[in-house]
Amino acid sequence: MADNVLPFWICVGAIVAAFVGGMALLSRFPGGRQFLESIYFSVPVLGRLYHRSLMSRLSDGMAVLVGAGIDLPTASRLAFATTGSETFRVEGERLAGELERGQNIVEAGMFCPRVPPLFFYSMQAGYQRNELTGQPLQPLRHVHPTGAPAPIAGSKGCCSRP
Repeated sequence: MADNVLPFWICVGAIVAAFVGGMALLSRFPGGRQFLESIYFSVPVLGRLYHRSLMSRLSDGMAVLVGAGIDLPTASRLAFATTGSETFRVEGERLAGELERGQNIVEAGMFCPRVPPLFFYSMQAGYQRNELTGQPLQPLRHVHPTGAPAPIAGSKGCCSRP
């Protein structure tokens, strides 16, 4: 065996151990988890797959919570937390805070860069068409793409189903 084989594998083992230890250390803190997720999101194929799986969990959680009649700020906090992502949890807290301050869902969604705007627009459209059940949220009632006031959730409007 050559004289340089053993030192080479000792160096490789030390690098791998440092990498694994660093990942474990970063996973213990919220900022570290966000940093690791930013690395995950930047991986070309796996990052998109990871993002789409988080969006799937978010959509499922939001559908269950809104269907159960939970108000939108609470539902957004819980649904974003169910993804298991620290980045999404922070964005959900920001979204819920904006909703509680009186922003409508589309404007508040601008504080969530990882969530596509179509997600928030479809929620707004669902409330306007009275297809989402649950407690109506005041800021959702005053915004309509045409400028006209949107119907209150639970009321029978021209777009409601029989």
